[in-house]
Amino acid sequence: MLRRSISSQLGGVRVFIGGSRARRGGRLLLAAMLVVVGTAVPPSHAEASSATVDRLWGSDRYATAAAISSAVFTPGVAVAFIATGTNFPDSLAGGPAAARRKAPILLTAPRDLPQATRSELARLKPASIVILGGPGAVSDVVRNQLDTYTTGSVTRLAGRDRFATAAVISARHFGAGAPVAYVATGRSFPDALTAGAAAGAKGGPVLLVDTDAIPSAVRSELTRLRPARIVVVGGAAVVSNAVLVGLRAYTTGNVGRQSGADRFATAAAISAGAFSKASTVYLANGLGFADAVAGVPAAAMAGGPLLLATRTGLPPATFAELRRLDPSRVVLLGGDAVLSGSLASAIRDATALTRVGPHVFRTDRYTLQAVPEELLAYNSARLVAIYGNRDASGAFIYKHTDGRWYDHPVGQAQYVVNMLRNYRLKPDQVYLDLAIANADRLLDRAVRHGGALFFPYSFDFGLHGRGTMNAPWYSGMAQGIALSGFVRLYEVTGNDRWLQAAHDTFASFKVPRQAGKPWFAVVENGNLWFEEYPWTPYDHTFNGHNFATYGVYDYWRLTGSAEAEQLTIGGITTAQRVSATVRVPGGISQYCIAQSCLDRRVRNSNYHLTHIGQFIQLYRYTRSESFARLADTFTADNPNFRVGGTTVFKAGTHVGYQFDSAGVGSQDRSLTLASSSNAPYAQRTVPYGWIRPGNGIWFYISDGYFEGSWIRESSSAYARGFVDRLEYYWQRPLGVGSGTRTGYQFDANGTVTATKATSTAATTWHYTSRAKINGKAAVLLSSGPLAGFWLPIASSATGGLSAASEDLRSDDMATGELAPSEVSATTEAVPPRPPSQPEDPLIPPPMPGQQELGPVDGP
Repeated sequence: MLRRSISSQLGGVRVFIGGSRARRGGRLLLAAMLVVVGTAVPPSHAEASSATVDRLWGSDRYATAAAISSAVFTPGVAVAFIATGTNFPDSLAGGPAAARRKAPILLTAPRDLPQATRSELARLKPASIVILGGPGAVSDVVRNQLDTYTTGSVTRLAGRDRFATAAVISARHFGAGAPVAYVATGRSFPDALTAGAAAGAKGGPVLLVDTDAIPSAVRSELTRLRPARIVVVGGAAVVSNAVLVGLRAYTTGNVGRQSGADRFATAAAISAGAFSKASTVYLANGLGFADAVAGVPAAAMAGGPLLLATRTGLPPATFAELRRLDPSRVVLLGGDAVLSGSLASAIRDATALTRVGPHVFRTDRYTLQAVPEELLAYNSARLVAIYGNRDASGAFIYKHTDGRWYDHPVGQAQYVVNMLRNYRLKPDQVYLDLAIANADRLLDRAVRHGGALFFPYSFDFGLHGRGTMNAPWYSGMAQGIALSGFVRLYEVTGNDRWLQAAHDTFASFKVPRQAGKPWFAVVENGNLWFEEYPWTPYDHTFNGHNFATYGVYDYWRLTGSAEAEQLTIGGITTAQRVSATVRVPGGISQYCIAQSCLDRRVRNSNYHLTHIGQFIQLYRYTRSESFARLADTFTADNPNFRVGGTTVFKAGTHVGYQFDSAGVGSQDRSLTLASSSNAPYAQRTVPYGWIRPGNGIWFYISDGYFEGSWIRESSSAYARGFVDRLEYYWQRPLGVGSGTRTGYQFDANGTVTATKATSTAATTWHYTSRAKINGKAAVLLSSGPLAGFWLPIASSATGGLSAASEDLRSDDMATGELAPSEVSATTEAVPPRPPSQPEDPLIPPPMPGQQELGPVDGP
């Protein structure tokens, strides 16, 4: 039955009472409501803060450049750079040089020095002045006027064209062996200017090229410079692939491209490639060059990027990059006519920080969703068998390596939610009694600190090679699961004792770290963490953080607390933001992301599947596509290795491999088939979990010719039937082009049982499940004329999905086995036992109910 919730405002508290539980023991809704009214609820306060938004501007471009200089540079600079304010080419390469000299760029009219520039030069009193460009850009009249403002030299850096001028600027300011050179088109300004801030911060120049050619002056400068690497900015339409390939002759390092769909996205890509974070970000109008020119050295010297906007809005790529960088200050370059004051609101949204108690942290734009009771974390449609060791009261206990039995807070909290899950499915009193027994034990052993309850571990614990956590210690995972347990016990029984326990446990999420005292909630780099193992340097165990977040979500859905809502969103924000660090492309994800964890490669295949399931749960709680995509990505990296099945070999040549402990594969044997055959596999996984990214998924064959060898999954060797099935609950969009589409239904073996074809115009359908079926990716449609049928899909370059015109049938799936008699072996037989997955013996195995929602290998 879907959970029905009744919401009312009682004393400022929103109360949810499940319809299936309200009748337990004859309890009335009114009685349950009165209990809530009589129970103290902590006040709920959540405050938001965001980056400071400043503006540097003047009455025109010359005054704006002077204002930027005045805000950043003090009198007595070694040099001031002067560029024309009427055209961009000669100034494009000046930014990195100015940043290197810790100098401003000021603007001039071609034949007269503006008053704003005169006033700023008088203030600066530069030791020398350098003009960027020839007399056609900045006349000799202006050159003579500049003599008044320095006791040193006034020199000019210029070449016969914009490309040569950039090369001259580079040659004057950057020595051979520069760490990087950025290369941009010389035909437009946005990419080169935004690259200038990155180049200046990284200690390299910006050089200019044509779309399809590297000018001779640039070739000569690159030959001299020999940069350690080269970064091409902009897409192939502005700097062709042929130019990119040609640049490889001028460095022994990498030549890469940073680009986006437009100038705004390219600026964001350049920023992401250069800056892991930035306290200050400069923002310019991407449709004009003048204000950005003077902003380049200012941004580079601040250690941050120059990003682009329109006058009235932040493009999505700029918004996302601001959110990633999380600056404390954003500087607008230009007046309101260039960048509207309305941008400040969007910037605050992008850089918002939230305060709850002592914690100030990032909260991205997630909206918490209500879900049916069966879709809450730890719930499902199947019973969990009564498990583990329990004492006479029914409380879960743990036998430590010292041979003694101890209370185990995570185990006891897990018992509460698992037995309540069972009780929901089958209202047997034994399940409720076990849930209460374990909840009682948690409360009996709890310690109080800072107005909150904490559940201590009374045994020492070896923290996966990092050291020993001495008792008593406290786990955010235990606190979170216990919070879920108390919330759900209250929903089942209506007993205010459990509601008060939930309040007191929730309070522990607001207790600051204090030496020698219980703690687990911390903020690092703006990310809110619920530490499963409170240790310094912080451990950041990923699955424990997410389980703790589930608990705050449960408290929010019960009480409507604004603090709980923000703490939940903060925990979810952290999960998304660190997912790239947790991920190991083509392998098993990281268990924890402290540097020592990453160095030791603390990984576990069971917890990799747990991570996938947690992404599914976070998708259900937020309806954010980012989490659904993470579940898809982690599944593609390393699927559910534990399930055997059948490999289908299509006609053709197949090669078996062996892998050494370093993840390096070598050919073991080969076989050419005239027709399709089958062979059983023991594992479908990434061998050893650590082979180099991009090496794909492999089958470990357990019988037949390739027994004991690995076969790479491909369109010619694939799993029969269903593998990697994920259930999302919320509908996800699927782009469908015009034409005829065919949907399929299957039995458990992947045999087609029904088909349905329909003609459609270009449209969007939706799906709720995804899998590989007979080697091809497909989704189960939930809308449109083929709802209830599986449809083949294809992935786009941007990670989105669209309908594919493929056939999900496997007409040539032969029933014949792959037998050694078909061809003679090319090598000796190898042992049939597959290697074990890399498991760290110091990582505790998941408990029942802790690893769910991951990919399954069935229909």
